[in-house]
Amino acid sequence: MRWVPYDYSVHGVFAREVLPEDKEFLLTHKDTFKRMWHEQTPMYWIRLVVTLRSFVNANIYEEGFWEKLALPRTVFTALLDACYVTICQKFALDTFGGANEFLSSIMLVVANIGMMCHIGSKSIANDPFYCIFSRDSYRELFGSPTPSSTAQIKAYVMIPVFSRFAAAVVALLRQWIRARDMPLRDFYHAYRQNPYWPTPKDWCPSDPFADFLLDYEWIAPSDEELSMVLKNDPDRHKSLQDLSKLFGMNDNEYSTDGSTDEDEDSLDIIFCLMDALMLESPGFEENHIDASCTSCRERDMNPIEQVLNDMQTELAQECTGALFWKQERIMRILTKAENKFQNQVKKKGIKLRTDLKNIPPKKESKKRRVVPSDDKEARELPMSGRVPVKTTQVSATKPSPNVCRKKNGGTSREAIKQEARCMQSNKMNSNESSAADEASLQKEKRCATCGKSGDLKLKRCALCVQKGFQDPVRYCSRECQVRNWEEKHQYVHQQDEEIQ
Repeated sequence: MRWVPYDYSVHGVFAREVLPEDKEFLLTHKDTFKRMWHEQTPMYWIRLVVTLRSFVNANIYEEGFWEKLALPRTVFTALLDACYVTICQKFALDTFGGANEFLSSIMLVVANIGMMCHIGSKSIANDPFYCIFSRDSYRELFGSPTPSSTAQIKAYVMIPVFSRFAAAVVALLRQWIRARDMPLRDFYHAYRQNPYWPTPKDWCPSDPFADFLLDYEWIAPSDEELSMVLKNDPDRHKSLQDLSKLFGMNDNEYSTDGSTDEDEDSLDIIFCLMDALMLESPGFEENHIDASCTSCRERDMNPIEQVLNDMQTELAQECTGALFWKQERIMRILTKAENKFQNQVKKKGIKLRTDLKNIPPKKESKKRRVVPSDDKEARELPMSGRVPVKTTQVSATKPSPNVCRKKNGGTSREAIKQEARCMQSNKMNSNESSAADEASLQKEKRCATCGKSGDLKLKRCALCVQKGFQDPVRYCSRECQVRNWEEKHQYVHQQDEEIQ
């Protein structure tokens, strides 16, 4: 085991996330990484995860971050603790093959982080939990993909943590390559003065991650760690003699061969070192105060008190928001924006929303016109239907729709025949005009852009209806309306406004 320190500062081993070149570096130094993973022992990697937890709480997910995700604090903390437990189980306490595969999965997920938005999508081919390219990596890191909403939140919260851990492992590998094996006596003195890992921050023994670590001796160096240091000790004989004098033990002739380090004398020295380092280890668990711990207070809080506390927090947030909008500076900005909007509306010639009145157009009264005749008799004729009849385009062969006048020079019999012929022609013209009206009303309604009709529900142009157009333009979809408006329909209304 080599002396490779780490901390949770901003410029430490967790300062950045994993990069593509880190994957290449691991592949290049795979044998070196395998040796480092074995020699540093599982407790070393567990302490790295504990330090990662302190870094995440201090620099990534600060106090109140769970409110942005609309999650309770307990659920958010449980997600992070599950992330730390997964790292310990699949990297620190597993085999080297499992640890290497775990790092490869992290790097693959981070390199294709854009796939995270497709979690829970209808297309299974795009869902990373089912895609053949990424399903193994996602399931190894986040577990089961059901339900999809929980899987997406887990990925959003855990990916930054996994990425920082993978980058820290690569950074420690670079340091380990440059470091040298340390004698056991130097390791003991260095650990007493300044341990290679810092004291955990905001540690609560009741957290799920703390419960998981109760079965492991991770607070102080274990016998496995000290035995590994002694095995790689370049000056083993001298180290054992110095340590035996330090602890007042018999000065035996220790072997310089690392294969015989399991004798009783060396084990006694290792146990003495364990006890000494355990006594000098920081008592962060004993210094825990339940009254000041947020997790302990939430756990011990009465459900009614917790609901009242949540209501008080929401009320405080609402009051803060109301005070923000009542600031004088904000009111000036809103007033200025409202005036600007009203000026733009006036320039376009559209009435303000407050002046709009939904009054239907006035119906035209059916007036009757009087056509004077030569014998000074008034003949009343009803006007045509809703569509006026154009008399200017009547061909010369057809008789005039107006009532024929009596000729002064004709006999009474001829006048009667002439009047009968005129009345018959007027009746035929009125029938043709009514048939034209019915044909125009029964004309099949189609989309103005694509021409579709049938059983489709066509929507009329709101501006055409507002202006009282007789035959408003219709559309089958929003896309057709936008397309027709951009191509030609807007110019129709512009010309209409210019005429008005």
